[in-house]
Amino acid sequence: MGSIDAQGGRAGHSIRLVWSLVSVLVLAGALLMVWGSLHAGPVSEDSAALGYVHREGPWADLWGAQYGLRTVLFWRPLVTASLGLQEAVSGSAMLPLRVFNLACHVLSALLAAALARRLGGGWLAAAAAVAIAITFPYQGGTVTWIVGRVDSQCLPLVLLTAWASLAGRRWTAGLAALAALATKEAGAAAPLVAAALLWGRGDSVAATLRGALPAAVGTAVGLVARTLALGEIVGGYAPEGRPVGGDLWGGLTSAAVSLGNLPLALPALVVLGLLAGRARPRAIVGAALAALATVLPLVPLLDAGDLELVHRRWMLAPDVFLGLTLALCLGAPGPGRRARLVPTLAALSILLLVVGQRAQDARLDVRRWSHAANEASAHEQRTRLALEGVEPSAVPVLDATFPRVNADGSAYVAQWGVADRFREPFPSTPRPVWPWRRLFEAAQSPRGSVTTPRDGLRWPPGEAQLQVAPIVVEITDGGQPTDRVPLDLRLLADVEPGSGVELRVLGEYPGARIEFVVFTELGYGTGTWVGAPDAARIEPAADDPDGVLRSIRRLPLREVFLASNREGMPLYHVIRQAADLGAQVAYLELRAVDDARGKTDRPIAASAWIRLDLSDELRRAMLER
Repeated sequence: MGSIDAQGGRAGHSIRLVWSLVSVLVLAGALLMVWGSLHAGPVSEDSAALGYVHREGPWADLWGAQYGLRTVLFWRPLVTASLGLQEAVSGSAMLPLRVFNLACHVLSALLAAALARRLGGGWLAAAAAVAIAITFPYQGGTVTWIVGRVDSQCLPLVLLTAWASLAGRRWTAGLAALAALATKEAGAAAPLVAAALLWGRGDSVAATLRGALPAAVGTAVGLVARTLALGEIVGGYAPEGRPVGGDLWGGLTSAAVSLGNLPLALPALVVLGLLAGRARPRAIVGAALAALATVLPLVPLLDAGDLELVHRRWMLAPDVFLGLTLALCLGAPGPGRRARLVPTLAALSILLLVVGQRAQDARLDVRRWSHAANEASAHEQRTRLALEGVEPSAVPVLDATFPRVNADGSAYVAQWGVADRFREPFPSTPRPVWPWRRLFEAAQSPRGSVTTPRDGLRWPPGEAQLQVAPIVVEITDGGQPTDRVPLDLRLLADVEPGSGVELRVLGEYPGARIEFVVFTELGYGTGTWVGAPDAARIEPAADDPDGVLRSIRRLPLREVFLASNREGMPLYHVIRQAADLGAQVAYLELRAVDDARGKTDRPIAASAWIRLDLSDELRRAMLER
């Protein structure tokens, strides 16, 4: 008896030793993929997310939408919690935040190896699963990009759900499935993944259903909590923000292409695995079904027809489970059999080529995202230098230098979060800094500045030389003169003339039209006044048959925000989007624009900025879905 116990102890010690060695090798491989990028600055929304958790705390989204948004409804409280807890401990330092993302990748790779073992694979299959998982080719978007942890944090929870289901650990499976869904909606695939792998192990249909039941219960609990938090079960983008669909096949094709050489290598590895006597056909099919299950939550996004480079990080879970499928082709010989050497070596050669290419792609993607981070930081430092010694003021300056994405569109630079870089928890500047770019119509050329730029920044009229004629605007609220415009519930309803905020533009601008420009901390929007009976009027001049804009009388503020750009989007949506991200102040500029002088949208006159104060009541009313 003692001899048996001693043998069992030695076997257990050997297994622990092997797993320790595997863990060290995985960590080394993971560090190799991201080496040199961990100290890069924040990328795009990183600054906004850290600002949010700094103000609201780590548990702010437990019973609400992510970051408090209403135009986009995602229930991801564990992502906010991980960011908030780290920010509370280490502030806005990038290194620990990226180390967490990297640790999630390492954990995913180890769990992929454990699944390979649970499905009958040997250590060779486990090593293959690790090598494929650790070389995910788009990990710049899941490690370097801090908020990309929504994918890297969700995947190990899905993998843990599957492992616990295979190990018969029901409570662990249920809690992991709940946590996966509370990290990202893609976690809803966890019960399907567990069922696919249970069947792949050889379980009967009845046993498969019993084994996946705890994960299904955990997901069901999560769906109930999600519905209570969001007010609806589906969530996602508001109707006007959803991608235009209709080309699901194109999206699926694009997703398959993003997986690189994995789908191409699969048929050859299956054949070689069978010839070598290593492949486990049912386990291979089960792992492939698990990979397909992780694609299902992406279908609404893939329906747009193309998976852009910057979004290919979404394929993390399908990639790892497809890698598990390949690894199981090198499973293990059956009892009493020996694997054939030549097919095994051929399969290993293919696998090494696959992993080698993936490692190069991963390093390239990490470099792209770290360069994007450095590009954003360079623009930020230049702006900080320009504002040194400036008199403090709550009125913003506008910065036109921040790009949204890098040159080839593979990484964000400062798509969002420009204003957040210059306020807590980051060092604050004497003036707020807002981006000088369109909020929605990114493809259109930007409006020209009506003041002379200074130090690369646009300054408000009155603080920099006005390059065009001034427009005088009289503002009244309930008939009383005012210099600040309150945005309240009157903006959403018709009011009696003279009882609300009204604007009156004075001056004569032959052949011009009046354009409204609304500046927010996210960007600006434009709208053209087209005239409204009894509210505004263009009076023709006797000596000018084309018409002269002499005055606009009693222009209600509501008419301003109903004015649309060329795409038909009212300015109301600009204010609504800014309010959803917490903006309390915006600024309105009126321009006289002449399109008949050789340049479209050429301003010939402009007003001083008019401050707009957003009320909490209006914000809540605008954001009701």
